[in-house]
Amino acid sequence: MANLVETNRWEAGIYQFETSDPVMGGPNGIDNRPTRELANRTLWLKTELAKAVQGIGNNKTAADNTYAKKNTALSAGAGLTGGGTLGSNVSFSLGTPSDLTENSTSVAVSNTHSHKLPRASTSVRGIVKTNNTLTGTASDEALSAAMGKELKELIDDVSGDSFKLRGEIPANRNLNDLTATAANIGVWHQAANARSTAANNYPVQLAGTLFVLPAVAGGTQVYIPYNNSGIWTRPQTSGSSGWNAWTRLGDDKLGNSGNQTLANGVLNIQRNAWEKLRFTNSDGSFWRLETEPVGSNADGARFNLVFNGAGGTNEIGRVAFPRVAGGETAAYQSWVQQFVNAQIAASDPQNRTGVDLDTTVTPTFFRNATAAAGLPTTGDYGGLVLGHASDCTQILAEAGRLWVRGNDNNPITGAEGWSVWDRLAREQDVMMLNGNQTVAGVKTFTSAPVMAGLTVNRSDGRTAALGIGGSDTYLMNKTSNKTLQLKDNGSLEYSNDKIMLYSDRSDAVNLNDTAKLATSRAVKTAYDKAVAAENAALQAAPSGAIMYYEGDTAPPGWLKANGAAVSRKTYAKLFAIFGTRYGAGNGTTTFNLPDRRGEFLRGWDDGRGVDAGRALGSAQADAFQGHARNLKRSESNARMHGLNYHQVVAMNSSDMSPAPAVVDQGDNWHTHDYLPHLNYGTPRVAAETRPRNIALLAIIKI
Repeated sequence: MANLVETNRWEAGIYQFETSDPVMGGPNGIDNRPTRELANRTLWLKTELAKAVQGIGNNKTAADNTYAKKNTALSAGAGLTGGGTLGSNVSFSLGTPSDLTENSTSVAVSNTHSHKLPRASTSVRGIVKTNNTLTGTASDEALSAAMGKELKELIDDVSGDSFKLRGEIPANRNLNDLTATAANIGVWHQAANARSTAANNYPVQLAGTLFVLPAVAGGTQVYIPYNNSGIWTRPQTSGSSGWNAWTRLGDDKLGNSGNQTLANGVLNIQRNAWEKLRFTNSDGSFWRLETEPVGSNADGARFNLVFNGAGGTNEIGRVAFPRVAGGETAAYQSWVQQFVNAQIAASDPQNRTGVDLDTTVTPTFFRNATAAAGLPTTGDYGGLVLGHASDCTQILAEAGRLWVRGNDNNPITGAEGWSVWDRLAREQDVMMLNGNQTVAGVKTFTSAPVMAGLTVNRSDGRTAALGIGGSDTYLMNKTSNKTLQLKDNGSLEYSNDKIMLYSDRSDAVNLNDTAKLATSRAVKTAYDKAVAAENAALQAAPSGAIMYYEGDTAPPGWLKANGAAVSRKTYAKLFAIFGTRYGAGNGTTTFNLPDRRGEFLRGWDDGRGVDAGRALGSAQADAFQGHARNLKRSESNARMHGLNYHQVVAMNSSDMSPAPAVVDQGDNWHTHDYLPHLNYGTPRVAAETRPRNIALLAIIKI
């Protein structure tokens, strides 16, 4: 007999004997299980109790003691009062808290404490400041009760008669009749432009909203069109005929868009910076007017006109005006010309009529010389003399023409020594050697001009160019960018594509030259040969003929007889022969060829009666003709029984085993088993009855 083995473990539960439990002892027997679990609990409790006793032993040192001694002093922490030692009762009290303000912080000090109050916002709850105005914009303040009362009074006023919805203005209702009576005061609307007529005293022919408001002298109307193009108002003085004219609000102010007139007023721009006005273009470029700001050297006494390019970032140029010193005059071109002429008239001793140019050699200006005084032609001239007495040049200007002559004779006496007057040609009078120029009129060249190239322009912008290339002379249409080229080798090309010439023709039908062109005679000869070859091919094998071919693909002139859908137009001959007999294809543009793959051919019965009921091109499945066999047996009383044997079996050997039972009848009823002995050689079983054959490609003549 042995004791239970105890384990230091706390058992969660004690097993209960069941009526169905068997009687079983031993260490793990069911009868010992509750006792073993109780013993385990007892051992665990003893162990834990020993640990506790050891922990409170009298000989523990202060360093090892995990419990407070009776003389341990307890002090009140921040925010608390009280305290003492453990030898007597100890009490703690919460200190008197500080008053909370909007600036309080969360802190515990000495015998008091305070808390930080959360501030309210649009997303956080907390304390909030009241605002005693209706104009505040803060999002963390609330209206005071007084402001709430004032707001309610305003809302009550808004909900009064002035904002009652009166509905749509009738079609023929005149706005002059909507005076400020109790029945009319409120908000009206007009839904149709056509009803907003001047006859009914609308300010503009646009649908919109009408406010009829009370006023001191009769009332006020406010009209706002549906497209927000303005706000019109008018007051009433007395009666329906006492309405003033409509006035659009803002017409007396400069707006952001549209044409406006500043009537009898001054536009005053007060800005102590350079830029005062800006004139902007659609691409972002702009002119700006600058005046020097106060505090600079000139204190606004000078200005500039500045132009900035597209986008406004880069300055293109400026016109800078110097500081105004008083009495300044803006010099226009006509004023400058008039001033110069006056100065010349006052200072030039030769400024007179009748100057003798043959003897005028001193550098000077002159005008109004006469033809008798050495001028090239009659007329009024202005002139200039350059050089000195022994070597001078005279230049005359008259009606846009310039004349020049020179003299290097010393001394000058009369007309001797002067060269002949030469008229200087203007740019529009001559063809310039360099640069672009427009030449008007017809020009006749007495000899062949030599040019590197020639461009001809039309008024609509189309251009043609004549020039010489590295190996050709060409004429180019610049609109199509195509070129006609006369090659140095005598050929003609169109944008590097050769143009076939009459000399490039050939009558040969076996021509193998890409630089030659077949004539109609060569085409006729080739056509006749092709027709003859086709006729010969048709005689050898007419269209629709079926034959077998050793190749994998059909040869030229033939198609595979595979039932494919082909074009009715391309293979019109075949379609004329059998049409849609083998299938209509897609029903419109194609038809099906006969399918002769894997088939043995049989001559069409065509009325003979051997294979009656068959249509031309129809298919027939494989078959095996029915037949009968006689079996006999031999025994001592030999006799023969006739029977028909129709059961089909697989003949896997010469002896059919097991054989089917065949019953015969005779004078004496009895039965026999018949074993037919048949020998057909090695069997070849398949899904059809067929002779020995070779597979070839069935093709049909196109």
